[in-house]
Amino acid sequence: MQFLFEPLNIARHRNQRWSRPVHFGFASDIKLVPLTFREVHRAAHHFPLCVCRTSAGVSLVAVLAGEDGRNQHVDDEGRWTAPYIPFAFRTHPFRLIASGTGTSLVLAVARDGATVHADGEFAFFERDKSISEATRAVHKALSEAEAGNRELAAALLQLEALDVLAEVPAEKMGPWLRRQRCFGVQAVKLRALQAAPPESLAGLFAASPMAMELAEIIVFSHRTVMKMRRAQPDRTAEVAPGSLAEKDEAAQAWSFRRKEVDFLDYGDNLTFDIE
Repeated sequence: MQFLFEPLNIARHRNQRWSRPVHFGFASDIKLVPLTFREVHRAAHHFPLCVCRTSAGVSLVAVLAGEDGRNQHVDDEGRWTAPYIPFAFRTHPFRLIASGTGTSLVLAVARDGATVHADGEFAFFERDKSISEATRAVHKALSEAEAGNRELAAALLQLEALDVLAEVPAEKMGPWLRRQRCFGVQAVKLRALQAAPPESLAGLFAASPMAMELAEIIVFSHRTVMKMRRAQPDRTAEVAPGSLAEKDEAAQAWSFRRKEVDFLDYGDNLTFDIE
């Protein structure tokens, strides 16, 4: 998302309003999108997942690009065509950025005329200058996601330390990956991990119980998405359908569906499997 994000400020945003995105043309050139802790299971049903290391640290990302290097889930009219919309796009035009002192994160707003304008769905501030209920709700959702991502990053570091990550073959995910620091867990590596001494595995689970689960989820995402592409090469997904076939009935379901966050909900996109 090539936008300038500026901290929410009453002098700048008092007379402005914001809307949830309807068109996703702003994401058409985005190849990798970071995932939050709560959406990992859901996203794995629709996108190949990878571990990506940058100067900012390590994160789990969904690969959106096809062989041409373009986000294959946004059509020419800017509509999102995959059954699941990543959290980072649903919370646009907001994100958390470092404060001026760098000691905390503050809510920031994109300079995006399509979602920030005088006729938007929601006010940034109430008449009494307090932050609106809708804006508070998205700030809370982003803050909770940020807190969970610290635990997610710790688990990814454990995977790196155990050398269970292997580079994704470019022919599977597109030639542009040759220029990316993008890695995926391979099945052969997992077999090697399963053959590791028990004390090594015990150390892994003691340090990060979710590390092995993440490895399995990444492998699952690659196998599932590739199988779907082979089975339905010409099928275009509906935009955010109300239900999904790939549901783990044994998993505990949890939903953000409360009045104050209804604006974040695109169909079933805010229902996650956790635990």
